[in-house]
Amino acid sequence: MDQINREDEKVCLVHVNLPLISTLVAEGDENTNLRIFKNGFGAFEGKNLSLYLNLGPQELLKAKPYDKVYVRAKLRVPNQFGSQSNLVLERPLDNWFSPQTIGWGYADFMPLSDLRNSSKGFLVNDMLVVQVAMEEISSTNYLPK
Repeated sequence: MDQINREDEKVCLVHVNLPLISTLVAEGDENTNLRIFKNGFGAFEGKNLSLYLNLGPQELLKAKPYDKVYVRAKLRVPNQFGSQSNLVLERPLDNWFSPQTIGWGYADFMPLSDLRNSSKGFLVNDMLVVQVAMEEISSTNYLPK
């Protein structure tokens, strides 16, 4: 398994009222993007911030129907106050991506009440910082008989 280590990739969202898909990383053919649902997704709509890491472009994955890509990463939303810099909401990803499963994440990443609570420092001056720490990426090359 090939391993790729990276420093944190950071995305700053100035306008959290817009639906957002941000391109984060380009490594060979493996691009990733972060899907951010500011008011939640699915059953958590209106209750939670939802974050998903997607592998793409989707067309590339469809061209390789038997290949899979393993990703181990951490999704983070840090506190932006210097005095409480140790407060970070972090959730792990440890998943295989394939043409059938191009994204993984959390519909319930963070309660909107915590996000909007100014004393917690996650949303400051209408800006939310989202970090993706890519720890490992590897891919399979499978050829059917």
